[in-house]
Amino acid sequence: MEQKRNSYLVSSSMKKFLTASIAAMLIQNVNAIVDGILMGRFLGTEAFSAVNLCLPVVGLLTTIAMLFYTGANVLASVALGAREEKRANSIYTVSMTSVGILSVVVTVTAILGVNLVTAVICREEALREYTRDYLLVYFAGTAVIMLVSALLGFGNVGGKPKLVTRASLTNVVTNIVCDVLYVKILGMGIKGAALATITGAFLSAIIVIADWKIKGSPFKFCKVGSETGPILKEIVHYGVSVTSQTFAIVIYSYVCAILAQIFCGVYGAFVGSLLAQATSLGQGVSGGMGKAFNAIGGMLKGQKDDAGVLMLYKKGMKVAVLVAVGFVAVFMILARPYAMLMGAENEELLNYSVKSLRMALPFIIPVSFVWIIPNIYALGGQLSILPIISISQPVLTGLGLIVCGSLIGNDYMWLGYPISAVLIFLLVVFLSERIRKKSNENLGFISLLPVPDNKPNVYDISVPCDKDGLVDTLRELNTFFEGQDIDKKLGMRVRLCIEEMMSNIIEFAGRKKNQFLDLKVVVDEKEISAIVKDDGKQFDPITAEKKGNGLKILNGLCPDLDYKYSYGQNMLFMNWVK
Repeated sequence: MEQKRNSYLVSSSMKKFLTASIAAMLIQNVNAIVDGILMGRFLGTEAFSAVNLCLPVVGLLTTIAMLFYTGANVLASVALGAREEKRANSIYTVSMTSVGILSVVVTVTAILGVNLVTAVICREEALREYTRDYLLVYFAGTAVIMLVSALLGFGNVGGKPKLVTRASLTNVVTNIVCDVLYVKILGMGIKGAALATITGAFLSAIIVIADWKIKGSPFKFCKVGSETGPILKEIVHYGVSVTSQTFAIVIYSYVCAILAQIFCGVYGAFVGSLLAQATSLGQGVSGGMGKAFNAIGGMLKGQKDDAGVLMLYKKGMKVAVLVAVGFVAVFMILARPYAMLMGAENEELLNYSVKSLRMALPFIIPVSFVWIIPNIYALGGQLSILPIISISQPVLTGLGLIVCGSLIGNDYMWLGYPISAVLIFLLVVFLSERIRKKSNENLGFISLLPVPDNKPNVYDISVPCDKDGLVDTLRELNTFFEGQDIDKKLGMRVRLCIEEMMSNIIEFAGRKKNQFLDLKVVVDEKEISAIVKDDGKQFDPITAEKKGNGLKILNGLCPDLDYKYSYGQNMLFMNWVK
């Protein structure tokens, strides 16, 4: 029998979820690029540069909100995988309540301090008024944007990536339409661009809330009581570690924007904006990958499926590297039309932009790996290493830009990007290797994820969805049970339940040829547990109104049955006390 150990549904769920998650993140980042194009076309390159000078501030506000929902996403995902729905709902309740309170406080504080913020991020007098006007309106809608980000995060974890993609697409389309309406037709200038962003976020929130009302929410508000403090502490503990990466990117963006203005003036601000916009697409892929790791990886972690988590990491990283290489190649070739699209018209600025972009863009290849790795370390509980990696990014990049600008010349400051990116990547390798060698566990290279051993009490394979696969699996199960300390009658009941469930999937799940289902059986001192997963038609064998003889046998012979449908998969959990 062809066996692919723990592989089929990890790949299947990753394809479905990863595509939707990356699409959602790319859509959101394309939103920023469209904003830049319209600002460059409608209001000129100074407005385009001003919007991008605001990105560190926008990123900082997002990071503050992420502190209370990113860690919660990981914890809720693990809870769902472990079938602890009450805990998942408690985490959701504490997280969303915290984000709601925080968003109001941040909105008021930001509006009162808008002049100070403008002075800190903008050195060029010609850009200052644009920057202040954009921030003032954006700050007014901060609460909406923070709450939408939190909702989309929980939408991903709750197994609704397509909904998140629809909501993100609504955000982008609304933003583009409103950009034209507010900026061009109504003449609101750069304030209209900020208002368009808020309008798009508001409508995307409506899409998510309406879907949850009609089709059911993956999470529900509940009474938490005395558990509020401990849960909030746990959320923040994870959140600080995970968001340290996002905060580092914010500081990184600020440092790069300031140094570009110092070394290269207005031209530097424009090229820095071009680079920030292009980088945002790369971060979109990394962000989508990170959400997939949080959601699918958390579920697998909750099910104690270390092999699945490690496989998810390997497949995801391959995708990330290939996308980063292709992405850099496209932008290197299209550097000139890209600069023209963003508003560059005179030949001197165009030539300068193309030369600078081609020096800097290769940095995305090594650093794309670094953007994803915090999600992996958080999933594996390696939280101590995250702050060091995060701090290294703005520090090493800033030093690289300063050294190249000072020693080689202002116009070659951009070489600091790829040089520092390689150093950051090497630092990650060095730090992870130190932890791996000191650990008593068998940890994977760089990933630091546990490498599962072949345990004699675990039977874990992907089975072809056909009668031959069923026959071979039942024969192997008999051999497996013979090597375990279990009663023969109990072993027969377990085998019969698995046979009935697999037969039902093969016969009625509407699967195509050459597809697989996943089966995992674990025998420990006290119980036998089995998990059967498939990605066919959604079907709950426990509550089905019309049960055939096979399902009646299943319900009668297994005293502890639980069914979930998540991430496009039917999951049946069966437990027997020995």
